[in-house]
Order: sequence, then structure tokens, then C-alpha cells
Amino acid sequence: MSSEHATFLAALRDYFRGEKRESLVILVASSGLLAVGIGAIAIVGGPFARGLGIVVIATALVGAVVGATIVLRTDRQVASLVDLWNSDRDRFAAEEGPRIGTVVRSFRLYRAVYAGATIAAILLLLLTDAPLAHGVAWGLLIFAGSGFTVDHFAESRAIRYAAQVRAQSALAPDLLTTRRESP
Repeated sequence: MSSEHATFLAALRDYFRGEKRESLVILVASSGLLAVGIGAIAIVGGPFARGLGIVVIATALVGAVVGATIVLRTDRQVASLVDLWNSDRDRFAAEEGPRIGTVVRSFRLYRAVYAGATIAAILLLLLTDAPLAHGVAWGLLIFAGSGFTVDHFAESRAIRYAAQVRAQSALAPDLLTTRRESP
């Protein structure tokens, strides 16, 4: 195995190992958020706790679905990509380049969603004194804060991997242009 081969396969495995580990953390955090949300509604009670609980439960469910999906598909995805890279590097680059490019570009949309949730939360806190609205606002801030945090690491990892994929492409050396790599 050449050093180029070993280096790229290590980069591929590192990227997906990071995705899987982060997803496991998301699953654990989602379990905790689910417990907090249920506890807020069932034990604490009242409008603030109900607003907070509903949004936190929704956040937990989204996190659990995303986390479980990534955990369950990662090993098969890595095996398939390694086989493809070993058998046909041009096809690998033609398929994996656009896929990881889409992943990298998607983080801009995710940041817009988290920013929208943050703005909505601030407006709820400033424009109303309703405890239910304030609970929803704090739930939105938990959603946005956790999303910004998790996606910071996921995006950084995806950008590094995308650069490695681009370096493997004899067909399209400028396969991807990312926000952070643009001049």
C-alpha cells in the first residue's frame, strides 16, 4: 500500500469515525434533553415549563433521528467508499466529491435555521411577558446553541475531508469550493 493510499484511507476513516462519535454524543445528549423536556412538563408544570419542554423534546427527537441515522449507516458507507476508492478512483471522486460538497454547503442552511431560532427566541423574550412564550424562547435557544456547537465541529471535519477528496480527483481538482476556502 502506497503512502498516498494509506494517507487518504486514514483521512476517510478519520472523517467518518468523527461523524459516528459525534452522533453517539448527540444520541446521549438527546436522551438527556428528552428527560429534561418530559420532566419540565410532567414534574415542574406550568406554562414556562410546558413551552420549554415541548421545544426541548422536539430538539431531542430531531437529534435522536439524526444521530441514529448516522451511527447506523456509517460502517456500511465507509466500507463502500473504501471499496470504490480501491477499484475506481475517478468514479470515487465523481461520486464522493459532489456528496461531500453538498454536505459542506448544507451548513450555511443549518446556520440560518439556528440564527432564525435565535432571533425568534429574542423576539419572544422582548415582545411578550407570557411564561409559555418565554419557555419556548429558552427551548429555541437550547436548540440553536446545541446546533451551532455540534455543527461547528461537523463542518470543520467535513471541510478537511472535502479537501482530501478533492486532492484525490484527477478529473476535477476544483470539485468543491467551500465558504472557508474561498478567497
